[in-house]
Amino acid sequence: MNFKKLLLTAAAATVLLSAGATTASAARLVIGPHGGVSLHVGDHRVVHDRYWRSDYRDRGYIDRDHVFLTLRDRHYDDFDGDPFWRNGRYVVWAHRHHHRVMVEVNPYTGGFIGEGRF
Repeated sequence: MNFKKLLLTAAAATVLLSAGATTASAARLVIGPHGGVSLHVGDHRVVHDRYWRSDYRDRGYIDRDHVFLTLRDRHYDDFDGDPFWRNGRYVVWAHRHHHRVMVEVNPYTGGFIGEGRF
C-alpha cells in the first residue's frame, strides 16, 4: 500500500508541475478513512479505489442493512459486527453452514464479491 501511495503522490506532483500555478492551487491529495488515496484537481476526481466506477454517484457507502440483506439472499445466516475495511477491502464476518467466514462486499452497491481470507 505504501508503494501505491508513493506512486500516486508522484503522479500528483507531475500533474501539479505540468498544469501550472493556477491549477496547482486547486489540486489536493485526500487520504480516505480506509487508506484509499484520491487526487482532486479542480472539478475532476482521480480515484484510487478498487470498487469505484464512473457510473456510481457520490452518495457514499451503502447502508449496512442493505449489505446484510444482500448476504442473506446468498444464504449467509448470521453476522458478527458491521462491515469494515481490512487491507483495502470492505469485508464483514458472516456465518454460512455453521462456519465463520469473511465476506468481501462492494461498499457502494452492497454487492457480493467473494469470501475467503483477506
